[in-house]
Amino acid sequence: MNITKKLLHASLLTSIIFNLSGCFYKTLAPSEVKKAKEISIKGVNYTPEFNGLDAYYLAKEELVLGSEDSWYIHNEKLYIFKDASSKEEWFRHMSMMNKKATKQWKKLNAPREEEKFEDMTDAFMNGTSY
Repeated sequence: MNITKKLLHASLLTSIIFNLSGCFYKTLAPSEVKKAKEISIKGVNYTPEFNGLDAYYLAKEELVLGSEDSWYIHNEKLYIFKDASSKEEWFRHMSMMNKKATKQWKKLNAPREEEKFEDMTDAFMNGTSY
């Protein structure tokens, strides 16, 4: 199953509340990604990378929500993992896994071809450039 089909399955997810060191963060369905809020850990605000999806599984093109029990801050970014084993796997090849997860995240958030076509059509009809 490719990442686009997985996104359709993930859009059915309901919101989940995470409690990280006494702070609350609402993990959103992929359609609500742009509404993600920051959380504060020890006075520093962080927005979870990949909207709370497990970074390891995202790198493997799977959408799996992270757990409140398994997270890590690296380079001022909060990464959330499903469990200790996915966190451990992430650390074994962190640089490569981060690149893959970031690439998949960009695919998930890229405008779909239909949206691009609608934007181009609207621009043409309004006499503006795309």
